[in-house]
Amino acid sequence: MLREKWRSELRDRFGIDAQVLNAAETLAYLKETRDGKRHQFAVVCSMQGLRPGRDWDRDNEGNKDPASMLARFLRDEQYGESLIDLLVVDEAHYMRNPETKTAALGRLLRVVAEHVVLLSATPIHLRNRDLFQLVNLVDEQTFSNQGIFDWLLEANAPLVRLRDRLLAGRLTPPDFVADLQ
Repeated sequence: MLREKWRSELRDRFGIDAQVLNAAETLAYLKETRDGKRHQFAVVCSMQGLRPGRDWDRDNEGNKDPASMLARFLRDEQYGESLIDLLVVDEAHYMRNPETKTAALGRLLRVVAEHVVLLSATPIHLRNRDLFQLVNLVDEQTFSNQGIFDWLLEANAPLVRLRDRLLAGRLTPPDFVADLQ
């Protein structure tokens, strides 16, 4: 539903002529990129349209749909050169559950992308586990361990509380300095 809106926004605001593609067309673009036949492109796709089916990783007769073929291609290309300079995922909160096919697609796209930006305008209240899954998708080296992530959140909690008090106007400058120390 948002593909044409994204295409218009990219064209009108940034002068980028993006193509709206389905799974088969995206697969063709990425193969051309890998083979050096395409050097520059901007595409807009829906995660639902690219999401592989069940048992996509089994190369059998039942998995010849374009989305499953794209998923296998992405898996096979994960150790090669990046195929995507910048991957932008809107409505990224749908990838917070690592057991979903949408999250699996996000991981497959991540390994062939140089950079990743996750967007969501939906007000959501994530549990630490959900947030960890999203930041792990963006940077799996920095955020590789749920326990360390939880420790980082706990270590930063006093700063978050201090910021909240400051923004609410409930903090005097001397109190701010004392709390910061």
